[in-house]
Amino acid sequence: MLICMRTTILLPDELYRATKTLAANEGRTMTSLIEEALRTRLAGVDRERVPFRIDAFDGGGARPGIDLASNADLLDRMES
Repeated sequence: MLICMRTTILLPDELYRATKTLAANEGRTMTSLIEEALRTRLAGVDRERVPFRIDAFDGGGARPGIDLASNADLLDRMES
C-alpha cells in the first residue's frame, strides 16, 4: 500500500509556469515531475555535472607541450 502525503509548496511564478509547461509537453503531471526532481536530487545525482577530463593524449601519445613527468605542469593544465 502506497501512502502519500499531501503538501503545499510555494514556487515563484516563472518556475511554476516552466514546470507546468514541461510536464504538459512530456504528458505527465506536475506532481510526477517534481517527485522525479526530488528523488534525483536526494539520490545525489547531478545531471549537470560533467566528469572531469584532461585531453593529455591524442591517440598517438602525449599532446605536444605536455610533460607527463611533471605534476606541476599537469596541475596547471587541469586548473586552466
